[in-house]
Formats: sequence, structure tokens, C-alpha cells
Amino acid sequence: MLFGVWFLYFAFGLTMVAIAPLVGVMRSDLGLSDSAMGLILGAWPLVYIASAMPCGAFLDRAGPRRALFAAAAIIGLSAAARGFATGPVTLFFAVALFGVGGPLISIGAPKLVSQWFEGPDRGLAMGIYITGPASGGICALALTNSVFMPLMEQNWRHVLFIYAGVCMAIGLVWLAITQHSEARTMERRAVADGGQGQWAVFRTLLGLPAVRAILIMAVGAFFYNHGLNNWLPEILRRGV
Repeated sequence: MLFGVWFLYFAFGLTMVAIAPLVGVMRSDLGLSDSAMGLILGAWPLVYIASAMPCGAFLDRAGPRRALFAAAAIIGLSAAARGFATGPVTLFFAVALFGVGGPLISIGAPKLVSQWFEGPDRGLAMGIYITGPASGGICALALTNSVFMPLMEQNWRHVLFIYAGVCMAIGLVWLAITQHSEARTMERRAVADGGQGQWAVFRTLLGLPAVRAILIMAVGAFFYNHGLNNWLPEILRRGV
């Protein structure tokens, strides 16, 4: 189960960073300005913020097995839709679609770990799966221009189709892993339990000073992280 979550997070990181090494060629091919490209790159975090709460509610009702497969499918569709983009509008919505699947993984991963691990093992499990998105991003940055672009004869659309196929395959791997009877039993128990309502949980958490401080720091870190990450390869190119 931990490997499955790590693999899903790998798909998350792969798709999130997939455009970064392709910014230059995509801008040229689609006739995009820097401002338009920046708006497109910021599409998914905007949708992510809006869809996080509904995705959390869906996860509670559907359970991690179905919700995380849906996340892999949505992320794969986002990558494929980017390859079919014909202009700024279609590319914007293709990238925005990632913001619907992303929260399902971000929320589902810690929920699943809390079900399957206890005590210090939870910290170790979270430390392991959080390397997934970094590994996916590293692969996208390292392999896109050096391996896949030459392999696809410099066709960036076909490269994105490859990444879409990887995400879909990872979703199928996750489905295969969760066919185990123990996984199904654990999910039924979690869905039946229900737990505390979302708003009650939010009120309780926001009442803790430490949580409020962490939220402020997290917003600041994410602001710079997601604002710069996809531009870094292009910034380095222009700075040389």
C-alpha cells in the first residue's frame, strides 16, 4: 500500500513538472507570451485551492482506493489534454484539470497512512511517500529534453502523451494493489466510520496556535515554490 501511494505521488510530481522543461518549445509552437504562459502554469494551483475541500469530502465517501484511482486518471487526462492543446485557452484548462486530481492524492495519502500505520511507523511512512513527487519531478526534468524529446523527434505533444500513459499505468497498478482483501476490508471500515464532520475538524484545528502558524508558513512556502518551479529551467536558459 505504501508503494502504491508513493507511485501515485510519483505521477503527481511527474505531471506537475512536465511542462517546465518544455516551456520554451511550447511557447514558440503555440505563440504564447511570458504572461500567458505564467497564467497557464498557475492554473492548477488556483483550481487546487478551490477543489481541496470538495475532494476531501469525496475521499471520505468513496474511500482512498477509488478516490486515488480517480486522481491518477484525472492527472493522466490532464497530461494528455496538454498534448492536444491548440492555444492558450485549451492549454489553460488542460493544466487546470490537474488541480482537481492533485488534492485527492495530497489528502488521500496521509489518510491512507493513518489507516495502515501506527505510532512512529506513520512518520517513517510519510517520510517515504513524500519522496514520490520529488522523484517524479526529477525524472521529468532529467529525462524530458535528454531522452524523450529526441526519442519523439522533438515533438513535445508526444512526450506529454507518454507521461499521460505513465500516469494511467500507475493508476492500474494502484487498482491491482488494492484488490487485496485486507485493503478492501480496511476501506469499508474507514468509510463506515465516517469520523467527525469537516467543518468541526477545521474549527478545532484553527483553534490551535501552532496550526495557524504552520498554515501561514505553508502558504508562504507554496507561494514561492509553485510560483517559480516551472519557470526555473527557462530562467536558467535565459541567464546563460
